Amino acid sequence: MNDFLVFINFKTFFFQDTLENFLQELRKKDCQRLRLVLAPSFIHFAVVKKSLNLSQVAAQTCIPEGPDQEEPGVTARQLRDFQVDWLLVGHHERRQLNSENLAEILTNAQENSLKVVLAFGENDEEKNAGFSEDVFQKQLEVLTCWTQNWENLFLAYQPVWAFGSGKKVKIEDVSDVRSRVFRLLERITSCENLKKVKFLLEGPDFLKGFKDSGLVDGIVLNENGDWTTFKVLESLLD
Repeated sequence: MNDFLVFINFKTFFFQDTLENFLQELRKKDCQRLRLVLAPSFIHFAVVKKSLNLSQVAAQTCIPEGPDQEEPGVTARQLRDFQVDWLLVGHHERRQLNSENLAEILTNAQENSLKVVLAFGENDEEKNAGFSEDVFQKQLEVLTCWTQNWENLFLAYQPVWAFGSGKKVKIEDVSDVRSRVFRLLERITSCENLKKVKFLLEGPDFLKGFKDSGLVDGIVLNENGDWTTFKVLESLLD
């Protein structure tokens, strides 16, 4: 199996009929050549696993554990109990809502040996003002709580400034962000640990050139029902 990760975030766009149509089309692809992880809604975990005979599914978020936890939701320990090995956190929509206690979630994820995709990225205003690195530092400083299993950490760059704007993400952009991020993380942990951390890129405009550049270890795709996922898969499998 290829080590190149394709992480598909379903968000809340699928219902029973549209999900089955999507999975049926996905079964036609030679995805054994990729490391495929799907992040459906909680209620669709069983359907996705059964349909694709797929063990690698992800939760789109979770809540912290604790004896006084009254918030409804699913914890990292429950994910592990249901053999869900992956977790996506830090997505820009949730950052806007300030709806995740990332330090506690990441700590719980480590305790339960989950693989974590931590999203980060700047918007157009922040990028144009020259604040990209400040934004990255603020968003990634939570990794001071990450102390073990660095091979389970996947950093997903979200070029929010490009989403819906018609702007294209270039290889030079990705190279610059990757360099900045790993320099920031050198303040947190050793170079040996950083060698184990994977760097992902999010976005529908992903080109095979990004994969061939060696700058990224995978891609995060947000499937919103327009099936752009398959265009990217075809490019990667070509």
